[in-house]
Amino acid sequence: MKRSYSSLSLVWALVGTGVIGLSLSMVLTSDQRWLEWHISRLGEGSGLAAAIFNFSLSLAGLILVLITMRMTDEIRHRNPNSSVTALRALLLLTAVCWIGVACFPFDRFKLIHWIFGYTQFFVIGFLMLRLKHLTAAFSARTHAIGLMSALVVAILMGLHHTIHLLPLLTVELVGELAVFIWLLSMAYDQKPSR
Repeated sequence: MKRSYSSLSLVWALVGTGVIGLSLSMVLTSDQRWLEWHISRLGEGSGLAAAIFNFSLSLAGLILVLITMRMTDEIRHRNPNSSVTALRALLLLTAVCWIGVACFPFDRFKLIHWIFGYTQFFVIGFLMLRLKHLTAAFSARTHAIGLMSALVVAILMGLHHTIHLLPLLTVELVGELAVFIWLLSMAYDQKPSR
């Protein structure tokens, strides 16, 4: 008998991978300067902390691929006429960006790392803002979480880049939490009604 995992269980696996990988990297790093910079600094160098950070981010990217395929299949199963092409393409692009950030650490590949990092920022922001127009498969709650998340993270990013009010690390941590909550809400919307 073939066992099929729901997108919700896969999103929980993504959250667990992200939290455990990030936590281990934070505890094991010998370079505490990352606190003044950005999360990606944990992936720099050749130590164990960097290896764990980059491995867990790559694994998170692969799990996002599975989430994307499963969630879009769930949407099509519930509504065969629903178009999921744009949603699938943009989530897969996000997964590629996460893997790119992990494979091209900032200390050795600044430009490539920057391109992958900011591309995923803009793609996720676009998805959060336009999800309602891409497919009707999600609840008002999911749309509200997405809109609020995009607005808050955009304001924080603007404050970081314009007046340097807060470190990029703060923007990244708030953004990561927002993405986790948003993905959980998206996946929860696909649970079969009982």
